[in-house]
Amino acid sequence: WKRSREEVGGIFNLLVKFVGSELAELNENNVKVHILGDYTQVPDSAVKSIEKALQTTRDNDGLQFNIALNYGSRAEIVRAVRKICTKVSEGQVNPGDVDENMPQRPAAAYFRIRPVLCERSSVMKKVFVFPSSFGKFSDEPERILREAGLEVTKFFKAGMTEDEVIEKLQGYDAVILGIEPMTARVMEACPQLKIVSRYGVGMDNVDQEAARRLGIRTFNTPGANSDAVADYTFGMMLDLARSISVTDRDLKAGQVKKHLGYPVYGRTLGIIGLGAIGKGMARRALGFGMKVMAYDVFWDEAFAKEHGVQRAELEEIYKEADFITLHCGLNEQTRNMIGAEQLRMMKSSAFLINNARGGLVDEAALNEALRSGEIAGAGIDAFVTEPPIGSPLLELEQVIAAPHVAGSSMDSINNMGIFSARNVVKGFAELEEKQA
Repeated sequence: WKRSREEVGGIFNLLVKFVGSELAELNENNVKVHILGDYTQVPDSAVKSIEKALQTTRDNDGLQFNIALNYGSRAEIVRAVRKICTKVSEGQVNPGDVDENMPQRPAAAYFRIRPVLCERSSVMKKVFVFPSSFGKFSDEPERILREAGLEVTKFFKAGMTEDEVIEKLQGYDAVILGIEPMTARVMEACPQLKIVSRYGVGMDNVDQEAARRLGIRTFNTPGANSDAVADYTFGMMLDLARSISVTDRDLKAGQVKKHLGYPVYGRTLGIIGLGAIGKGMARRALGFGMKVMAYDVFWDEAFAKEHGVQRAELEEIYKEADFITLHCGLNEQTRNMIGAEQLRMMKSSAFLINNARGGLVDEAALNEALRSGEIAGAGIDAFVTEPPIGSPLLELEQVIAAPHVAGSSMDSINNMGIFSARNVVKGFAELEEKQA
């Protein structure tokens, strides 16, 4: 929720009063203050960033600084403004008139101040953006970066190699990353790179140990696309059970075929990975009267109890579930966790869905199990090689395949863009605070 206009106006008047009491002459039209909504506590790093910018930047048109204000704590607001005004009173900037016009879209707190006594000594930081959908449905993700004084470059190509990524990232300080490889070799070849902001949740394409060794900050966007992936996975489950895509394809080709469907309502769903997406699957399954079994290393007993989720070992899920969905990251423990042995444990009427990470399933073993009838079908949105052109799994009617798009909905794309952009800004703030 956002503050009401009256609440925002009250804080605005407080700031105007404070600035006026701190600065006797405000007559050069150099300072512009806007107070907006959506607040979090003002970190010291934000104030330090503003102070540093005031000390090192000259701009005849003025500078704009963003501060997130703490809801319910006017003391934090006053503290932030006092530090800014101290810099003004020390002669580092010239004060000006306060503009009392409220902005149309509350979102942050803006201080527009013109430095007049200091030369430019900082270089604009550069951010490279790989995901093609970044900012597709809103300009807010890119605006977050540009309002933080960052230069933004966008480029997308499917299936980029390490060498191609290295070439693109030369001279860049931060990257917003899709599924491009961010290996130790890539990071070592990009000495200016300090921030890797993953556009999504999974970090298996980022060598985090190498990043720590090289002093590179890494971020991801948990929760940004959880509902989108859960929606897509449940839709794929229904499609597999009732052959919706196959029937559609047949009819459009002029063929009328009736495919025997499998029931979903009241059946058993096995969830491997009861994180945000797995929990979303559990909630959706309850609406279909399904029995829900789940496995997770970090078990959430409160959620399981509230939603009637049965805790199970992996072998129990393989043997008992009618539908098995994977929602876990890829690491040495989970690589090929579903192989020939696990597939043989499953019912011949079972469906396996992997919309998490390519490599969780041994694709050769899955191909053999599907062709021999060991399981009924599979849904795959995450392949070992992407795009999976030439995969024998694409030849099978009982496979629904997608090019890693489960997390792509209008809301989730916007969320991932906003979250990943904020992480870049946060990363630079942390670096400045460390250097201060």
